[in-house]
Amino acid sequence: MIPANGRLQRGGDSTYQFVQDASFWYLTGLDEPDILLVMDRDQEYLIVPERPKLQAIFDGTVSPEKLAARSGISKIYGDKAGWHQLNSRLAKVKHAATLAALPPYVDRYAFYSNPARANLVGKLKNQKAELELLDISLHLARLRMIKQPAELKAIQAAIDITIAGLKDALRPAKLIKYSHEYQVEANLSRAFRRGGAAGHAFDPIVAGGQRACTLHNIANNGGLRPDKLIVIDVGAEVEHYAADITRTVIQGKPSRRQQAVHQAVLEVQQFAFELLKPGLVLKVYEHQIEQFMGEKLRALG
Repeated sequence: MIPANGRLQRGGDSTYQFVQDASFWYLTGLDEPDILLVMDRDQEYLIVPERPKLQAIFDGTVSPEKLAARSGISKIYGDKAGWHQLNSRLAKVKHAATLAALPPYVDRYAFYSNPARANLVGKLKNQKAELELLDISLHLARLRMIKQPAELKAIQAAIDITIAGLKDALRPAKLIKYSHEYQVEANLSRAFRRGGAAGHAFDPIVAGGQRACTLHNIANNGGLRPDKLIVIDVGAEVEHYAADITRTVIQGKPSRRQQAVHQAVLEVQQFAFELLKPGLVLKVYEHQIEQFMGEKLRALG
């Protein structure tokens, strides 16, 4: 049983832009909230709760026919009928599998988690307290590690759109005219949408000078100076697959120090490319790059 994400309140009666659970998307290709995917031996079905009348007016209705055509799952039930079928099956088993819920607040990343998985676990336990739930997160992660042709196509499209957007936004004739970070962001947003992407895959970063030393500086409201470097970390999103490309540019002429650092970065990058091969262990890869980068940092003082 794999739940879709739910909407999250932004303020009053408005929500943040909806982002689907990646595993639910991987298995269904559906971008609607609050749906439950059930896979049981040789059958699969979706449980789709009916939208209240007011929500349907504002957000539209969900067409079962479109859900079936998109997902390839022909059996689609409403909330009452779907849970009746699921509960009758759960009554006969000791174990069921789902995705383990994150804690409400994740300290490592300092954010609140989407409650959809926790809500499902709570509902299942209310239906059958002795039901033992198995976490299939690792199994799904291993499936998703190996990209299928359709996924590779989406990833490549996201990369191509990002590169084209960067080339357009950072043309010398445009670059020299920027006075604030948000102007670069605005041009990239326009280029991504024009290129066919859904938009940014994550909050874009455009940071000039010292502001670039905050890795996730997403305010993008600072002024730009011709003698300061500008770090741009962006990626377009296509079918929920992301590019992630960082570029460092300057509006004026780089100093000798800036050129020396830039050259060191290029050498580390080339070293990293040369190490890549099938079967490479990430931990070993990172250690080798750290050693090489350390040598470059020492040479730079």
